[in-house]
Amino acid sequence: MDLDKVEIASWWHDYERGSSEHQTLVKVMQDADYSQEYIDSVRDLINSHSFSDKRSDTNEAKVLFDADKLEYVNPGRLVWIGEGILNGLLDPQAGKKYGATLQE
Repeated sequence: MDLDKVEIASWWHDYERGSSEHQTLVKVMQDADYSQEYIDSVRDLINSHSFSDKRSDTNEAKVLFDADKLEYVNPGRLVWIGEGILNGLLDPQAGKKYGATLQE
């Protein structure tokens, strides 16, 4: 398992959410002299995590998925969402969306 790839993907998987190109990540990795093959493999890992029709069963994908879901049950995140709804900073539907994500 390539833990460096998992770490890079974990930092970047929510950045430019909804994009499969991840242009900023690609630019940063190119500037850091990563090979195009490695950049593509990180981008593929992020895309397999972000788009349900591209889910992968690699160990890297499983670790990224589990780590992301663990963050969802972080008590601090729950407090942040609750306070955001109570203070009018978040739409109450955010809580429903959050709950639905936990059931994936």
